[in-house]
Amino acid sequence: MIRLEVDYRKMFQVSESEELLKLQALVRSQDRTSTELRVELNAAKNKIKDLQAQMEVVRRKASANYSEIPDQRGEVASLKAALADSQSRVTDLERSVSWQITSPLRVLGKTLARR
Repeated sequence: MIRLEVDYRKMFQVSESEELLKLQALVRSQDRTSTELRVELNAAKNKIKDLQAQMEVVRRKASANYSEIPDQRGEVASLKAALADSQSRVTDLERSVSWQITSPLRVLGKTLARR
């Protein structure tokens, strides 16, 4: 019986030794995984910082563009008024007696220019 106890003890020692090796391998594997995750986390944090900086640049540009809108609206209104004035002048010119009298000359000029 003593022999059996010794054999069991040896078996348990081997099993414990094997279990210890397995656990050590698992810990090393988890350490590697933990290190890889830290590297990924740091890369993600850096990416977030870069994106935040880019967002700030976009916000500043948008703010600058937004502040220019009233000036651009005023310029558009001014250009519309100038266009309406020009169109009115052209209409007045085309309705004038001198324009109507010189119409045959313009037709003749265009015909001669084509040749």
